[in-house]
Amino acid sequence: MTENATRNPIASLASEAFAHEYARLLQDSGDVSRDLARAENYLASTRAGLGDEPVAWSSEPVFVDGNGLERLETFSNIAYSVLDKALRAFRNNADFRALFGMDAATERLCCLDTGYECQAPIVRFDIAFGDGGAAQLFNVATAAARGVVGADEVTRAWRRSSIFTEFECRHQTLSAFDLTEACVDSVLDVYRAWAGPGFPDTNPGDDYTYGDETMSLSIVGDRANTDMNEIERFITLFRDRGVHARFADVSELSIREVRPGRVRLVDGDGPIACVWRRVDLGRILEIGGAGLDALVQAAERNVACLVGGMRTWPLASPQFVSALTSEAFSRELSSSELELVRGFASWSDAAEHGCDTLNVFVFNGHFAGISVETDGLRRPCYLV
Repeated sequence: MTENATRNPIASLASEAFAHEYARLLQDSGDVSRDLARAENYLASTRAGLGDEPVAWSSEPVFVDGNGLERLETFSNIAYSVLDKALRAFRNNADFRALFGMDAATERLCCLDTGYECQAPIVRFDIAFGDGGAAQLFNVATAAARGVVGADEVTRAWRRSSIFTEFECRHQTLSAFDLTEACVDSVLDVYRAWAGPGFPDTNPGDDYTYGDETMSLSIVGDRANTDMNEIERFITLFRDRGVHARFADVSELSIREVRPGRVRLVDGDGPIACVWRRVDLGRILEIGGAGLDALVQAAERNVACLVGGMRTWPLASPQFVSALTSEAFSRELSSSELELVRGFASWSDAAEHGCDTLNVFVFNGHFAGISVETDGLRRPCYLV
């Protein structure tokens, strides 16, 4: 954790006058060590860290006003439209698929139907802000919405400080994104939209459910490389919604015949109605084994709702950017989409050191919120 740095906030997201007012209040307050200690104590009580390490954060907030929010939503709509078109083209156009150079088996997995319409339910666009405030998209992630718990908790932690309490008294319309709750709701929305066996009936049978609960959900990942603190937070929120939720390693998955002619995807806890995959398909393919076979069979037979399915894997391909800029695909894009793609293509695969990094989250095709990092430190984010 560091006390307020001299780096300016992302000025394009709120009026400079607003940021200057906060800076003056901070300067007038003098010693903020007690506020920092209070925030640290709060964060230590949460699941915001990685393992035993507390979340790395800065007390310098980012403010987003109405104009900034509109710009973020416009950007997210354009970026998601490009992804949607690309994933549909991959499934429907053999010439476009050929640009990715995948083997036939992986290509087939990416083309499996998911039983629901949304192409990429959980998306994070990473944008870097360099000198002068220029922004550039440099990465797209679709597997896990990692970091949303830490982002939300840092925002809550600094909101408890006396200086922010004073600032909030002056601006009573201040609010914040709740990315974690939005992510949980989006997973459940995908499940409700799934056309699986017996659906849209919400209680398809005792081989799917537990007692009076309406569904069972397994958060599937690679246990050795999973932030279990974050997973436990998600499990709590799912259970608050009446879901039988738990975590399972990919290796724990299997296909079981629960009654004659009826198979289900199961883990060590029992049958699974919905899988939230929080591990990249590439890592699943590396792990291989019976767990991979079970997940593939579940996708092929559509006996469980796989949030994200296998279809988002082309986005992680090293050929993704060149495929987007191909002559055939470029014709499918609007002028604003083409401008974004060309900018993406010219960017490096990582943000330059010292840049602000803005994460824009899109859940089920809709803008859900942002988080911000500066030099690896999470910053509180507030809506004006």
